[in-house]
Amino acid sequence: MSLGAPAAAIDCGSNTILLVIGVRDGGAVKVLHDDIEFARLGEGVDRTGRLSDAAMERGLSALRRYRALCEEHGVAAIKATGTSALRDAKNGPEYLARVKAELGLDVEIIGGEREAQLGFAAATDDLQPGTNAVVLDIGGGSTELIFGAAHRGPREAISFNVGAVRLTERHVKHDPPTAAEVAAIAEDARAAIAGAPAADAPFEIYGVSGTCTTLAAIHGRVAEYDSSKIHGVTLTRAEIDAMMRAFLATDTAGRARMPGLHPKRADVIVAGTAILLEVLRRYGKDRLRISDRGIRHALLREALR
Repeated sequence: MSLGAPAAAIDCGSNTILLVIGVRDGGAVKVLHDDIEFARLGEGVDRTGRLSDAAMERGLSALRRYRALCEEHGVAAIKATGTSALRDAKNGPEYLARVKAELGLDVEIIGGEREAQLGFAAATDDLQPGTNAVVLDIGGGSTELIFGAAHRGPREAISFNVGAVRLTERHVKHDPPTAAEVAAIAEDARAAIAGAPAADAPFEIYGVSGTCTTLAAIHGRVAEYDSSKIHGVTLTRAEIDAMMRAFLATDTAGRARMPGLHPKRADVIVAGTAILLEVLRRYGKDRLRISDRGIRHALLREALR
């Protein structure tokens, strides 16, 4: 069977910019290339309300490289979205106009509801239809909780302005963070999710995005990221607690040497893990299933239709 024309999807988040290139292979999607750049677009946005010059240049550099990769693969269509940092930054539209002018790339700033829908679709794609799930997406600037059933879409979604980059910048002044700083992160996360809806049926929590997949990689000592060793992994709360203690027992340089932890996540993994633990406590859950399918995978499916 011949493959269709390649398409690409780009997810511009607060910490990372992600690219996936794929083709339609019968009824499935075959991934040709998956990529990550730690552009940290959200750097300083919580404090200033604006994208910094340095962050914008990092973002342009990443998108320039992705544009070249798309050309190399003969990509016919690109869908690109921006989330928390670009939503919050006053100069976000101005920046995206520059991206359009310099790279010919249209980046759509999406709201929390659309972000949640994409995240839910990607995370539950391989579950049995009707399986109840709550998808947890901890980003750099925001966190989403999405309630629904596989292949039926989300029933309810909520987005909170707490994320790994945002809360690190807001509270962490020491390396490693002090007990008081970790408590402040947890308090912010707890207050944000206090009003999150209760689920109306038994469910599992499926964790997506960088914090969750990184914890799975650390747990499995997966030094070189391998989707097959991450997707579907189950982490217990006790295992996550143990990793948090290990993070706090060393500094950023020490965490950067941990197998499975990308050095550019080493400074924000504490905040991301604190948010995750608060979500598990909120719902009385002692385990988390990991999905390494994210917004970009759902966007890629749309681009290939």
